[in-house]
Amino acid sequence: MTLSRNNLVALVCGIALVILVFILLGVVSTKIMDDSSERLSVGATVFPLADMVREVAGVDADVELILDPGASPHTFELSPNKAVELANVELVFSIGLGLDDWASGAASISGADVVELSKDVDINCNVECDPHYWLSIDNAVVMTRSIARELIALDPANADRYRDRADAYILELEAVSEFMLKLVDTAPKDIVVFHDSWDYFADSMGLNIVGTFEPAPGREPTPRQLAELQNVIKSNSITRVYREPQLSESALLPFTKDLNIDIFVLDPLGGVADRNSYINLMLFNAHAIAQ
Repeated sequence: MTLSRNNLVALVCGIALVILVFILLGVVSTKIMDDSSERLSVGATVFPLADMVREVAGVDADVELILDPGASPHTFELSPNKAVELANVELVFSIGLGLDDWASGAASISGADVVELSKDVDINCNVECDPHYWLSIDNAVVMTRSIARELIALDPANADRYRDRADAYILELEAVSEFMLKLVDTAPKDIVVFHDSWDYFADSMGLNIVGTFEPAPGREPTPRQLAELQNVIKSNSITRVYREPQLSESALLPFTKDLNIDIFVLDPLGGVADRNSYINLMLFNAHAIAQ
């Protein structure tokens, strides 16, 4: 087939245009990859902590959640898929105090440092130190400031952005705390919980934990302990027990049935549909008390 001069010119121009488009696409793709590679990458062990980190990090850092929502930190095992997700993290935020000792193993994949936020918080220590300190919004405010400090140390170029987001989030946390106090103001103050993890929440909400079903995670109460708890429930006119969705309730069901009391949910970890942020998680728990 013979091409005319005009057709030949058009063909050459078309080929040149296609080449130019591919070059531009390559430049844009490279730019996107470069921007992604320059962004900070950090990990966080449990959902409430990861959500706080995301609030401060904003668009300037990627945050990898290590413990999948719905799982218990007491039974965590690092999977190959999770190891891939953590391959580039530069820092891992953890709760500490025995709750997520596996954080060091997760951080070792990339050689990241581990920052335990417990060092900046007033910790309840009786027989053992209670690691569930994030369940107080006052402590969440302290944690947010600590997170901002660590992110700024890693990425000083975006210091003002991290600081501004932390300040805005703290204002939101303080407003939520006031709302929660009003929400539970007229609720019964004596409660029975499934697992010994609610002291910080109870202290911040003006509640009194009069009994706990499990003496430790996964350890069923003895007959004597059950008898003592029954007496506590009857003497305090308790009408409900609060369970946790991450722990089995099989032993709790016959106990509550015998006493004709209800089971409600308090969730320490969240990360599911109606508890998809730290603030929503705390509001969920306050509403559970106020019902």
